[in-house]
Amino acid sequence: MRVTTKGKLTIIKRLPMSKDGNPRYLLDIGGIECQTTVDSALAYMVPNYTQQTVTATIAPHYGKASLINLNGVE
Repeated sequence: MRVTTKGKLTIIKRLPMSKDGNPRYLLDIGGIECQTTVDSALAYMVPNYTQQTVTATIAPHYGKASLINLNGVE
C-alpha cells in the first residue's frame, strides 16, 4: 500500500552500500520508518534533506517499507 506523508526526515543509520557502491539509508519520515531501495538515486538526495520537512511517498518493496519519492517542503 502506497502512502504519502509529510514530516521531518531523520537518518536513523546508514545501511551497507549496494554491490555497485551506492549508498543506502534507514530513515524516519514523520514517524514512519523506511529505507532507500538498492541503487536508488534518491539515496543521494537524502543527506540534503536531513532534519528538514519533506513530502515523501513510501511503498512496500520486497516486503520492506521503501522510499519511492521525496520532495522538500517550503
